[in-house]
Amino acid sequence: MSLFQFLGSKGYISRKGEIYKTELILDFIKVTPRIILDKFNIEMHLRKDQLFLLFSKPYLTRNMFFYILLMRFLCNSSKSFFENNYEYSTRIPFGNGPWECINSVCEFKNKKTINRISRKPNTQIKLNKFTAEFQCPECMLLYTKNSIVDWHRNLLKI
Repeated sequence: MSLFQFLGSKGYISRKGEIYKTELILDFIKVTPRIILDKFNIEMHLRKDQLFLLFSKPYLTRNMFFYILLMRFLCNSSKSFFENNYEYSTRIPFGNGPWECINSVCEFKNKKTINRISRKPNTQIKLNKFTAEFQCPECMLLYTKNSIVDWHRNLLKI
């Protein structure tokens, strides 16, 4: 089992494969008892200017205790980290279909007649916005929908 699979299953990896390090560390610090953070000087290692080192091989070997705590944070115990096999994926904008026709004059209105759609990222907005085109094969109505995907929380808003 890979640490990255657990990070992904908990929403700490973007769709591009980048780790949301700041969010991960803030969440980790919130639940880790202060006495542990202080005893092992963990917060010093997690300063913003050090985050780029977080998953590098030299950092892994020098800060093994942090990674054991991170395993516990992600899986509730080190044991479950090694025993469980988590898989993760991000939600597909607009789902897998089939989709309903929305044409009020179509005899197939509210019936799942649309089997294919065209999804496109909206490149005019920085991230996370998608547009899809739906076309009913019966009445030929073509309509679009927009969505916003929160990749960190794996949520979809249409």
